[in-house]
Amino acid sequence: MRTKHIWIHVILFCFMVMLTSCTSSIPSDLTTPIDIPEIDVTSITVSSVSNEAIIDTLMGTLQMTAVVLPMNATNLSVIWTVLPGTGTATINSTGLLTALSNGTVTVVATSVSTNTISGSKEIIITNQETSDETMEPGHYRLTELQSDYDQFVRNLGSNPKVFTNEDELAAIIKSQRELLRNGMTQLEFYRILAVVISAVRCGHSSVRIPQSTMLEIFDSEMAYPVDVRLINQKLIVIGIEGEKEIEFGDEIISIDGRNVLDITSEMMRYLSADGDGLSLKTLTLSQSYFAYYQLFLGSTEALIIEYLDQTTGNLTITTLTRNCLNTHMWVEEEPFEASFEDDYAILSLRTFYPYGSYTLNDFYQFFSEFFQNIDNLGIEKVILDLRGNGGGDPRVASRLLSYLISNPVPYFARSSPDYYPGLKNPIPLSEPHFAGTLITLIDAQCFSTCGHFTALLKYHQVGIMIGEETGGGYICSDSSINYTLRYTQMEIRTSTTAWSVEVEGMTLGRGNIPDIEVQKSLEDYQNNVDRVLLTALNG
Repeated sequence: MRTKHIWIHVILFCFMVMLTSCTSSIPSDLTTPIDIPEIDVTSITVSSVSNEAIIDTLMGTLQMTAVVLPMNATNLSVIWTVLPGTGTATINSTGLLTALSNGTVTVVATSVSTNTISGSKEIIITNQETSDETMEPGHYRLTELQSDYDQFVRNLGSNPKVFTNEDELAAIIKSQRELLRNGMTQLEFYRILAVVISAVRCGHSSVRIPQSTMLEIFDSEMAYPVDVRLINQKLIVIGIEGEKEIEFGDEIISIDGRNVLDITSEMMRYLSADGDGLSLKTLTLSQSYFAYYQLFLGSTEALIIEYLDQTTGNLTITTLTRNCLNTHMWVEEEPFEASFEDDYAILSLRTFYPYGSYTLNDFYQFFSEFFQNIDNLGIEKVILDLRGNGGGDPRVASRLLSYLISNPVPYFARSSPDYYPGLKNPIPLSEPHFAGTLITLIDAQCFSTCGHFTALLKYHQVGIMIGEETGGGYICSDSSINYTLRYTQMEIRTSTTAWSVEVEGMTLGRGNIPDIEVQKSLEDYQNNVDRVLLTALNG
């Protein structure tokens, strides 16, 4: 052990001697600063990253570069400026040139250390708007459209995006902005925005085409003489006005040279719905196919139709114009209605919303009287017809639920806002309580509060549902805000808050699936048969 200690001391001593020797041999003059002469800039060459010398897009940009020689000059930094010629532009501190008006400009890079040394490059600018450019009425400058588009996108930030694919939305926002061009009309701009709002996948968010355009397309005094519906993905004629070659049951194959399957798929991109929303989008298109074609894709009122004659099997081409009176004008209906038969009753509820002169108490009184009559008549079967019910007030829906649910349950989930007092707590049952057979008729237009209501029925296994998948499900976003774009005056609606009912295990982005799926057939249209109701009555 003693020998080991001796060797350690020897090694340490040698190391200290070497270190002392090395440091003592450093010349003392190395610790004083050495004057290094500055190397001046002798030349600057200006070009662009892409070697282009033209900007030909509206407010386009060009990244400029400066080669400073010699490369070992003390200071290689430059100051960027732009001199107007016949055109104008701006340039920032990094050399990014932005076009303002047509003509030529000269980009200059000046040495920071030697301001007498500079380089320059002339740039040609084209395709810019002039300040005195006059637009036709109803047309907009590209800068105005871009400003409105950016305002629109910023406001989408308040949407909770419950069903949104964020990456898909970002890509669509970028690609749709690139479609903007000078001189667009409101309708053309609407088509740009509609694709974006559809990608949010929120049925409460929408772009509203100006009322005059909407009335012209959907509520015109004149209509096409052919009425069609989507049946099993085929566009089938279900009605004809006047004498026409085309007949009931014929299949429309193409419109203006485009295949109907492609048209339908394309128009889906413009419609707003919760999640995938296929059932709601299909029903919406089906009920007004030609009108939506005009809104989204059409360029003229006259439609060149290719159809398959179901009698001869021949393909025939004809032209449709709006040449008959529109007999399908919207008529306001009562929000609720009841009928009583010997062994069943029908409660038709077209909305949960107390509109016009109707109040919450009107709905509450209607429910009370309906179920009192059920109890008095001893009826054990109720058909609840919710088809076409787009939603409304959850207080109305929860009151109806209180007559049907077997045990008190909460309406809203804890994650929902505290806007409606008591609806997160178990809802007390209402009397006279109905414990018989409940059959609920649903379709794709059952949305928002109606989607919530039917989700609760489904989850708690209250009766059965007949029809087609609802457009709304257990969760949606609403508490929507409305705003108007500055230049185009386009009206935008976007939701701000997510609302979910107290259920578990349901699929996000899907509606409520019926226990018995029933869709209207061509024969049902021909014979004016309500197949869904008939299934309920015969069940």
